[in-house]
Amino acid sequence: MKHQPTTKELQQSAIQSARDMEWMVCSEGTEYTACVIAWSKGEGTNNGLTTNWCRVMTIVDGEYHVETVRCNPTVLGSGYVTEHLADFKLTTQG
Repeated sequence: MKHQPTTKELQQSAIQSARDMEWMVCSEGTEYTACVIAWSKGEGTNNGLTTNWCRVMTIVDGEYHVETVRCNPTVLGSGYVTEHLADFKLTTQG
């Protein structure tokens, strides 16, 4: 029987893949739901500050969906990363 990757394993794999490509990467989540957002640093030495698109992997219970998102004016300048990752900062009240 083939091992089905967990949410955490998929998240860590996506983070490592982005780092291997020397992309900028941000992630948030729990063992059940997670999000990884990564974007190219682009040409030259802008360190991803002028890139206007990103790849987003959403993972729920070991199943994932990947999409490309356009961000205006830039990934960091749009606030997309902060706003989207906030949805994955889940808390438990006891």
